[in-house]
Amino acid sequence: MSDELRAWLSVEIKQHGWSQREFARRSDISHPLVSQVLAGDVTPSADFCIKVANALEVPPEKILRLAGILPTPPASEDDPTIAEILDIVKNLSLPQRKLALRLLHSLYQTENEDK
Repeated sequence: MSDELRAWLSVEIKQHGWSQREFARRSDISHPLVSQVLAGDVTPSADFCIKVANALEVPPEKILRLAGILPTPPASEDDPTIAEILDIVKNLSLPQRKLALRLLHSLYQTENEDK
């Protein structure tokens, strides 16, 4: 497991004010498995990552990338914000993606008009 995921997950659990046991309950993962993953003794599976994402309400792709299961998209090498935007957009319905695109176009046009 990547140190990046372990560090990120530890911070997230603390920021939510949860114990490891509470996080395990909320994510429907056994407490021993959560402890083993956080200690670096066990490599998380895709199922583990998806349950973590659901519990923390983040896109599963983010956790899968932090775990090294999915490759990092090229755009995120330059700007991690782009990768996060892509993760979110991929999980939207078609009407929501169309709305997001209109909002981005509007934001882009407004920014360019101000220059």
